Amino acid sequence: MSKLIVIEGIDGSGKTTQCTKLLKHFYTTRDEAAVIVSEGGSTALGQGLFEMIKWPDFHINKAAIAYMIAAARHQLVETQIVPYLENNTNVICDRFTPSGLVYGSIDCGLTYEQIYSTFPKIAPNAIFILDVQPHIAVHRMKDKVKDSFEVADWRVIVHRRQAYLKLAQEFKCPEWIVIKGEQDEEQVHKQIVEYVEKL
Repeated sequence: MSKLIVIEGIDGSGKTTQCTKLLKHFYTTRDEAAVIVSEGGSTALGQGLFEMIKWPDFHINKAAIAYMIAAARHQLVETQIVPYLENNTNVICDRFTPSGLVYGSIDCGLTYEQIYSTFPKIAPNAIFILDVQPHIAVHRMKDKVKDSFEVADWRVIVHRRQAYLKLAQEFKCPEWIVIKGEQDEEQVHKQIVEYVEKL
């Protein structure tokens, strides 16, 4: 049966690398179909909304930004995630509802209750939080052209990381798995695969 797997963490935690590695694992080791999706890159609506959100010429109310991302998330679920799952294709999501909670509260000023009300009613089979110290994440991104979310005050990055860890602890669900993202990327991949093989 196909799975919905989310890979999360602060910017620079290694999400994109691990999504790609897991995709390859599904195809080469498990001989199963899989796809990588994201709220801002997998639908035309998401692409358009994130273009408006991420670049400085658009002065958008912070709460409105959270709801725009929620709209992109709903579009992704309806037009990509659900159809792929129904077609027996594993879905690897680069960010999903945990980012909504973290960024929606810290960057956009909404309460968790307000953010929860915007969530689509779909539950991932596993959520991997790649935990990285902020200074390491910043160093990893030093040569990258950054958007408005990635250009953040140091304290904001610290708060984002703390929020991910606090949520993972509060939820206390087996679906939320914290992995030390500062390890070698092959070690991180190995730990993700170990959990995925149990699903």
